[in-house]
Amino acid sequence: MYKDDFYALVKNMQEEEQDILFRKGHDYQCGSDDVLANFKRIAERLSLSPLEVWAVYFLKHIDAILTFVKKGEVASEDIEGRFNDARNYLYRRGVT
Repeated sequence: MYKDDFYALVKNMQEEEQDILFRKGHDYQCGSDDVLANFKRIAERLSLSPLEVWAVYFLKHIDAILTFVKKGEVASEDIEGRFNDARNYLYRRGVT
């Protein structure tokens, strides 16, 4: 893949990820302005740290990606969606 093609691909992926991040984030915030409200709320309910909750959510996407690597398919969501979600969880990790 040529460098310019790669950079165009990355730009498209980032735009799609941002759209997903804002749409899904809105639902998980439950009216809060805190983009990490979901992690904090679940952490409190389960006596975990927000980082531990983040790890569980992130790893479920990694498990699906590894299933795709091993079996060549996933059943519930297309693999690109899993990659997008995994990258978005990495963004959120930066602020937990």
